[in-house]
Amino acid sequence: MMINTNELKVAAHRGYSAHYPENTLLAFYEGIQAGAHMLELDLRLSSDGQIVIFHDELLKRTAQVDRPLSEFTVEQLKKLEVGSFLDVRFEGLKIPTFAEFCLFITPYEHILLNIEIKPASSSIEVADKAIEMLKNYDLMERCVFTSFDANVLHHVIDHYQVKTQGFTTEQLKNCDDSIYEKLYAVALRMDEINTENVQKYRSKGLEVWAYCADTEEQVQLAIDHQISLITCNELTHVLPVNKIAKVR
Repeated sequence: MMINTNELKVAAHRGYSAHYPENTLLAFYEGIQAGAHMLELDLRLSSDGQIVIFHDELLKRTAQVDRPLSEFTVEQLKKLEVGSFLDVRFEGLKIPTFAEFCLFITPYEHILLNIEIKPASSSIEVADKAIEMLKNYDLMERCVFTSFDANVLHHVIDHYQVKTQGFTTEQLKNCDDSIYEKLYAVALRMDEINTENVQKYRSKGLEVWAYCADTEEQVQLAIDHQISLITCNELTHVLPVNKIAKVR
């Protein structure tokens, strides 16, 4: 599936993370039900070499364990819960493996995926294993790959010829000008959206996306600058798309 840039697309950031525990299968399901076109998710590697979906390097914020995720096996991670940090109603939710996510998302053929490889010593291994798994599930055509590390972006482009989303030169680790000759899209933080920045990256032939537009004013700012994809934690202000503010 190719991204149609003639229409505004909405990506659910870590799933519908404003109201459901981030990066859980529940948050992804609710993002789909809310009408998101794309799911954004974060990949890391367990100590036994399996890919799991989790944002932080440390487990503390969502799993209440003050140690790095990379020190735990998948079996150990599955004994933790990542729901109650948001609300006691969600107590018991588990960290999903990427394999579980691939099985979950396969039937939702219209949903695009933004796969973020988190910066770590294992990032290249995560990227290689994730792409192999996505190929096995026939999901590659639905994916854009993201990283805050330009070395990871260079790797996946050079080895797999995939679509990638990067960030501004100020945000991107190991950044060099050559990466902007390879990227498909650049995502601007809301405080980076202005005419100069948008034109700077569009002049390089790149799609310009935005994160995270979580208020009506932020959504309108993105629309005013003709942003083609908005990543959101809070989806109410932007979905369904036919109810959002019109381009001025």
